[in-house]
Amino acid sequence: MALIKLNATQGLTGTLPAVSGANLTGITAGTLVAISTQTASGDSSIDFTSGIDNTYQQYHFEFTEINLATDGAEFQFQTDIGTGTAYNIGMTTIVYHAENPQGGGGGSFTYSTARDQSQGTSFQDLFPDSGNGSDESAFGYLRVQNPSSSTYTKNFMSRMDGHHQNDLAFSMSVGGFINTTYPLTRFRFKSSSGAFDGRITMYGVNA
Repeated sequence: MALIKLNATQGLTGTLPAVSGANLTGITAGTLVAISTQTASGDSSIDFTSGIDNTYQQYHFEFTEINLATDGAEFQFQTDIGTGTAYNIGMTTIVYHAENPQGGGGGSFTYSTARDQSQGTSFQDLFPDSGNGSDESAFGYLRVQNPSSSTYTKNFMSRMDGHHQNDLAFSMSVGGFINTTYPLTRFRFKSSSGAFDGRITMYGVNA
């Protein structure tokens, strides 16, 4: 198991230390540099519109205690370029999920054709059919390769785990590419219906 060490003297952004040598939700090496954190409290969406540039080759969004107000709603994301606010960049994605009922009866692992996209411009589901109970939430991450590249499309991967509305332990993995060679400048996270609570932190990843 990799050790997680806090480095308080290097890679500081504001007052937040970098995490060095981490094995945190998919990060197996390098340094995470905290860039910004936003907390949703009854918000319909949260946008990250600054700090996304060519300083880092990868960007990592960490989701903590995401609680959607509408039972069965989806936690989603999209991106945009320049100063655009349409959030409709085409993406091609693959989606798998696993589930296991709270009351037993056997779990399952499924490819979700209903949630993938082929050059779609919709918001991409990261966690579906969320439970909205006061004790129900989800957490996970989204990791994006070099969003400021003007050469390559933008590969990404996500995993979220949490409490499904049907009292399932639910895990969803999403991957694919955002099909533009223009630099991405903004990310939006939202509920498909209603508001949500939770915390999202954006990190830069030093290889």
